[in-house]
Amino acid sequence: MSYIPLSPFMRQISHSHLKLISDQGTPLPDPVNKWKVLRDLSKGQAAFGVNERDLTVLQALLSFHPEDDISGAPTIVFPSNKTICDRLHGMPCSTMRRHLRRLVDAGLIRRKDSPTGKRYMRKGREGETAFGFDLSPLNRQADIIARAADEAREAECQLRQKRETISLMRRDMIALETLGRSEAPDHGLWDKLGDALALTGRSLRRKLLANALDDIITNFTAIIAEAQAVLCPAQTPIPGTDDAQNEQRLLNSNKDSQESESDILISPPDQPQTNKQDAEKRFSLPLSLVTSVCRSFQDFYPERVQSWNELFNAASDLRPAMGVSMPAWQEAIARMGKDIAAVTLMAMLERFSKIRNPSGYLRALSVKATKNTFTPAPMIMALCRERKGA
Repeated sequence: MSYIPLSPFMRQISHSHLKLISDQGTPLPDPVNKWKVLRDLSKGQAAFGVNERDLTVLQALLSFHPEDDISGAPTIVFPSNKTICDRLHGMPCSTMRRHLRRLVDAGLIRRKDSPTGKRYMRKGREGETAFGFDLSPLNRQADIIARAADEAREAECQLRQKRETISLMRRDMIALETLGRSEAPDHGLWDKLGDALALTGRSLRRKLLANALDDIITNFTAIIAEAQAVLCPAQTPIPGTDDAQNEQRLLNSNKDSQESESDILISPPDQPQTNKQDAEKRFSLPLSLVTSVCRSFQDFYPERVQSWNELFNAASDLRPAMGVSMPAWQEAIARMGKDIAAVTLMAMLERFSKIRNPSGYLRALSVKATKNTFTPAPMIMALCRERKGA
């Protein structure tokens, strides 16, 4: 049995080097593809303390291995420093040696030096003996490298989801700020909300860690809850003005089984112009908030809605598909106004699976609008709260 020096050619010994020496006598596991190992290592490089430049040198070493698989065949490559630097497009030799040392210290490759420190292959009666860089550690640690890559991918996925959550929260905060400045312009919360948006916008330009993103989400959640408390204060609902109660009562009614659409006649509203103006005065939601909460119509109306008139056109186009009759739609326009009728129809589409009789439901809301007891603002804010809690 040939003697294997612990520190060939007077090199320093590390714990990783001792481990590689102890593993040398054991056979290699199943063959692994060297390029797959390199891809996994590129993803999980932080777990091994290497960087992209180190892996560039490792890629060059792998290119000297004749096979794609690192198996029981000779796993030692023996290019000279000049040859390695040439393959690295002229990297300085001192820089290349520094990266090689990092790969050795990380336990990804092993040096097998000749007595003179040169790298070469010697052929004799006992076969071929190569001196250079042993790639077998990549084979032995392939599973560990793959697990590190999976953990890195999972961490990246979580970071991406957190950034997406923050992006959605920022969009909702912009809508809430717009609504708040129109509903309660003197409240100081909107300046706080605007400052948080500006500061976070600058922070998100950097690659923040998970804990920093969690802090932003926690801060945004508190600000959104505070804004909702200002815009929708918890209080005893006045009969006829609580949208959730009205909607649930309408959804659970048996109007569709007791009277058909043809049995409902359009009656002229009492003072329709005055009621319509009062309803429009109480309805002050920005268009951006409506379109950000009511998103289902975008599946059927891909054009971008940028004005109230475009929203009304989209509602008119979707009205037949929703099963709302033309008389019910005309009555809603007459009693509510075009904009409020369009918003109401878009809000109905968000709850469409729970509405058994869309025409009867819209007629009932139209009657409430005539009595000044209906506005779609609570419906929109209820949908907004649901999206925050989803």
